[in-house]
Amino acid sequence: IGIAWGSGGSYSESLLSMAAMVNIMTDIKAGAEFETASLDDRIVNTGRLFVSMKPSSSLVLRGGVFYSSMTEAISRQGPGFSAGAGYLIGQLTINGAFSWSTLKGDWDYYGYEGLESFTGTSPVISLGAAWEVD
Repeated sequence: IGIAWGSGGSYSESLLSMAAMVNIMTDIKAGAEFETASLDDRIVNTGRLFVSMKPSSSLVLRGGVFYSSMTEAISRQGPGFSAGAGYLIGQLTINGAFSWSTLKGDWDYYGYEGLESFTGTSPVISLGAAWEVD
């Protein structure tokens, strides 16, 4: 069970996130999360369901589905999914993930030519590393 809170700034959202995870089997865990974020009176609520499986001592597979609510500024509403893997090398974990979600309506952002709009889907690829200290 976890709770996270972050205060907002000029370019970052304030957010509150609550999650819980349980062991389904020895090497399989599942959980749920609810997150609400706010920036300049725009509220985004996101619900997530996720699962983590460890098929070997060095490999972790993760997957999940989520649903985000619409805001006034970013017309982002709809389902999405994510999948990822982590490879353990001693205390170092190398992580990679892919996430995809729908974007309905226009998303206004500052691009190379000033304010631009985007409509469509939003794919994200992420890579990272984590060092665990015992």
